[in-house]
Amino acid sequence: LISEKFYSQSFNNASEITELNFDRNDVAIFSCGHYYTLASFHSNILQLFKESMVALTYPLPLTIKLLLSEYQEDILTVACPKCVINEISNSL
Repeated sequence: LISEKFYSQSFNNASEITELNFDRNDVAIFSCGHYYTLASFHSNILQLFKESMVALTYPLPLTIKLLLSEYQEDILTVACPKCVINEISNSL
């Protein structure tokens, strides 16, 4: 998750940063290359992720709950929801 605050905190000398303008379109970027605006991520992607997880052959309610709570954090430490569902689907 990239935000102006987090981005500026990632530098040792924040005074070197003049100004970042994201026009309120912060973006969730994942190492796999997938990225989503935060608005889309929270309103669409997470709902699709939940629906895909619920539709799996084996119910994983605690996994769904845990991952959805992680995706609500300010700093994302979990993999891309699209890649997570693909990996879980391929593993079942």
